[in-house]
Amino acid sequence: MARNNLVELRKRLNLSQSDVAEAIGTTLNNYGKIERGTRRLNETWIDKLAVALQVQPHELFVADIVRRNLPSSKELSRMIARAMAELPVGVTFEDYPEAVASSLHAQLTQYQAAGGFRDDADQASGLDKDV
Repeated sequence: MARNNLVELRKRLNLSQSDVAEAIGTTLNNYGKIERGTRRLNETWIDKLAVALQVQPHELFVADIVRRNLPSSKELSRMIARAMAELPVGVTFEDYPEAVASSLHAQLTQYQAAGGFRDDADQASGLDKDV
């Protein structure tokens, strides 16, 4: 398990190592070993950590860069709707996949740079925010 991932998840909740140790029923020393990745975890410990850090168990193992740069399913739906709405006039069936992919790529680049969708971009597109 990536040490920095646990540290980040803990700090995101403003928890101390002692807080997490207490929440999962272990000592501060043992929790420190878990954060450093020197203690092997079984399913029970993974489940306890996930509850304490308010994430799904698999999220304990997802690298931060991946988690930060992926849109949620709702945001992805909005991106697809925007790509479809912004297709240039005259796009042929043959050109359709490339046109949609190009729009999605541009939107994902914007999404990653901005840390998520911005309300002003949604309003400018004229799309319903709940798509």
